[in-house]
Amino acid sequence: QFCNVHSETIHHLFWGCDKVKSFWKDIASIFNRRCTHAHNFSFDETLVIFGQSTDIQTDAICDLIILMAKFYIYRSKVQNTILNCKHFIDEVYRRFCIEKIINKNSVVFRNSWGPYLNIFKSLQLPIVVQTV
Repeated sequence: QFCNVHSETIHHLFWGCDKVKSFWKDIASIFNRRCTHAHNFSFDETLVIFGQSTDIQTDAICDLIILMAKFYIYRSKVQNTILNCKHFIDEVYRRFCIEKIINKNSVVFRNSWGPYLNIFKSLQLPIVVQTV
């Protein structure tokens, strides 16, 4: 059990747990403060559990971040570590850097990730230099 309060179900692990709800709110807050295309964005139960919602429109990068967040939550539970939004954003940044190299910083890549780049600002992350 992640929070040691309720029996663990998929629903509780990824949505119902108070610690997890706080984690989702923190990520939504970062989106709203730093992403130019996000206005009053919030995660809902259907989006988190099933990956889509009739009430919220997402793009491929948002879907990736949700999937990565769910994996981060699960891994934190298994490793018995505390959910930390900064550590999660660090992981997203590492994924961004890998994809940047794989996609050779293509226009499609820049257009996909562009609206999300500000989530990495002020996190004091190392700058990845691509060698040719």
